[in-house]
Amino acid sequence: MTDYTNLKLSIDGHTATLTLNNPPAHTWTMDSLNALKQLVSDLNTNDEVYALIVHGDGEKFFSAGADLNNFADGDKGRAISMAIALVKHLKRCQPIAA
Repeated sequence: MTDYTNLKLSIDGHTATLTLNNPPAHTWTMDSLNALKQLVSDLNTNDEVYALIVHGDGEKFFSAGADLNNFADGDKGRAISMAIALVKHLKRCQPIAA
């Protein structure tokens, strides 16, 4: 199985489970966003997967959002790019017609 940075993927039957795994708050980095893009692409080619569940590892957090260390230099454009990338990659999940 492919290694997705800060993400764990498991497939049980027709359901894929994506676990955010960047403790302690499961924040997003550019590497994990790129991994999400690849993960969604891989799932879109798997005709056996009908559903995707997304959750954070552990009991405290789903995700605190972007890793604020990414913005230490004050580049607001990077924040906008990351937000757009997250939505864009999740929207690439192909719908299943019943």
